[in-house]
Amino acid sequence: MSSEVYELIKKLSLNNLNTQTAMQCAPLIAGLKASNLMTIDRGYYRQLMQIIKGTKISCYVLVMTDTRITMLMYNEEN
Repeated sequence: MSSEVYELIKKLSLNNLNTQTAMQCAPLIAGLKASNLMTIDRGYYRQLMQIIKGTKISCYVLVMTDTRITMLMYNEEN
């Protein structure tokens, strides 16, 4: 990772769902991977579904606790 990219990442709000989605699923979004695990706060689940709505990305919930959700994010075409 270049120092410029690292400096940009340090400035991002890591509590933002859009940032978390981009950071955790970048290879999936870029088409470099067919699937990816993603863990988010449980309260963000509906917002995440809105973010991926209309895309080729789907998710399958693997683990749900009182506070967190771990999902398998995958490209429907692969």
